[in-house]
Amino acid sequence: MKEMTMRIMAIAVRDAAALQKLGFPLAVSVNMTISTLIDLAVPDHLEKLCKEHALAPEKINIEVTEGEAMREVRRVMDVLTRLRLRGFGLAIDDFGTGYSSLRELQRLPFGVMKMDKSFVLDMADNRDSQVIAHTIIDLGHIFR
Repeated sequence: MKEMTMRIMAIAVRDAAALQKLGFPLAVSVNMTISTLIDLAVPDHLEKLCKEHALAPEKINIEVTEGEAMREVRRVMDVLTRLRLRGFGLAIDDFGTGYSSLRELQRLPFGVMKMDKSFVLDMADNRDSQVIAHTIIDLGHIFR
């Protein structure tokens, strides 16, 4: 899985650089698996890819599901911190699915929290989903 993730990262960097050259300064998001998240060489590898393609690291967003982020938290935190320090965007995906403790969450260097879709699909008709969604949004603002 790690090898496939790294190939996808290389394609994402290449394609984001190509979009830049065509006048579309878009950021590209890529999901990262636990096998990649615990590899301390990943931040250096991604930084090298960006340099090879003359792409600013902030044009690559790394998305990690809440469940993946909570596995092997210390190593994951180390890799995520290294990515963040190099300028890569970090997003926690599927937030609210119950895998994280707030203590661990506050220590992780995410810039974006993507709420699990189960909270937003029925927000228009379900008051409980509205309350949960607003609470998660408030929590995201607090952790910034």
